[in-house]
Amino acid sequence: MLILIDSDTRIRKKICDILNKERILVVDTITNGVEKLCQFRSEIDAIIARINFFVEISKKNIVSKICAKLNLKTPPLIGYFLKGEEEIMGSLPGDISKMPIIEYDETDDKFPFKFIGLIKELYPQLNYDLKRANEIWRAKPAEPSEFIDPRKWLEEEGFAEIIRREEKKEITLEQAISGLTELIKKIEPQEEKEEKELDYKKLYFEIKEKYEQLLKYVEELKSLLG
Repeated sequence: MLILIDSDTRIRKKICDILNKERILVVDTITNGVEKLCQFRSEIDAIIARINFFVEISKKNIVSKICAKLNLKTPPLIGYFLKGEEEIMGSLPGDISKMPIIEYDETDDKFPFKFIGLIKELYPQLNYDLKRANEIWRAKPAEPSEFIDPRKWLEEEGFAEIIRREEKKEITLEQAISGLTELIKKIEPQEEKEEKELDYKKLYFEIKEKYEQLLKYVEELKSLLG
């Protein structure tokens, strides 16, 4: 299991795509990374992070101190940097400056091969699919509209009422969510016959589940858009 630390959502996703068969705990701050290390302890096989995070980690000797308190062997550290961040490497003191570091370059078609090879040197059990990693890395990024089409999704899920109401307007994610919210409010259980009340409850929870699913899609889209 790996810990990946980077504040850039898009880069985190690209790296996860490369290591698509490995278990990865993805975080955006050192604090969250430390929490994961404390939580999973000996299950952590390596820590991968953008170089600027290692500068802060090395200043406070965070990883070594945590591992010493938990009586753990310090996991291998692997860093990467973007073009323009080369000078940061000069800020790495002591042994941490000797860790393997690679340039993250999205124009380099061989980056997945280099990156996976670097990790394998320190973590030979790495679970990966190089062919799949190369395919994803070289693939043209999908346009936002390819991730989710609210109109099509609502039609497929049976919410034709919302589509009819918006048929003369361009539906947006916000409108889709608003429409679902209104629909949920309309079908809240009413105190009538017990059988009818059960039917309302069933319908309510079915649509509530679809609503939550749409919210999940929205969050994923926001994450992909950075």
